[in-house]
Amino acid sequence: MYSIKAWSDDGRKAHIEFNADHIIYHAHFPGNPITPGVCIIKIISEIAELIIKKSLRLSMVKNLKFVSPISPVDSPSVCVSIDRIEEDCKMLKIKGVIADDNKIYTKFSIIYNCL
Repeated sequence: MYSIKAWSDDGRKAHIEFNADHIIYHAHFPGNPITPGVCIIKIISEIAELIIKKSLRLSMVKNLKFVSPISPVDSPSVCVSIDRIEEDCKMLKIKGVIADDNKIYTKFSIIYNCL
């Protein structure tokens, strides 16, 4: 559904590219593909795991704002930025945005349990 194309120098920003031909977009929505919210949360989680090099389990979505829909056709490439990371024993709190040069798509604040 997506691939990581590049990382920022500080390792907290992943530049990703969506695959508009992925099967998920055939159902969500035909002719006007939009990245599902659950897939956005999964992408954030996978990138957080790569950053901290630990497996995570979603504990709580404190705040999640879908500011603009992410279309793999109109916005095939975006940046997932983890602006704040707080790790406390077995808990990880992250805060960040998904955006491109022109638009913010998603703002998030999520808590994970470290496995």
